[in-house]
Amino acid sequence: MRLVRGYQGNPTHSPNEGYRYDGLFRVERYWSAIGNEGFKIYRFYLSKILQGSSERVYQTVTLQSGRRERRTVITQVTRVVTVLRSLRPLCNVTV
Repeated sequence: MRLVRGYQGNPTHSPNEGYRYDGLFRVERYWSAIGNEGFKIYRFYLSKILQGSSERVYQTVTLQSGRRERRTVITQVTRVVTVLRSLRPLCNVTV
């Protein structure tokens, strides 16, 4: 999940004015709750994904033959600067 914080949020985490991109986060868990105005809302516990970090996900699969196999999926976060530079004129920011 990409996190953008606005100036009207919690002063501890929000910028003084405008909006700020705070990076990539992983949703660790989520739950529903009743908000201040009585509506059902969803809350998320996020953890920051560090630049260049990798994550391994292990999954044990039972094949049709009955044999169990362990599979690994590795994802790596990389920053593609060429894409960011192409977006610079649209967002009016520096990379």
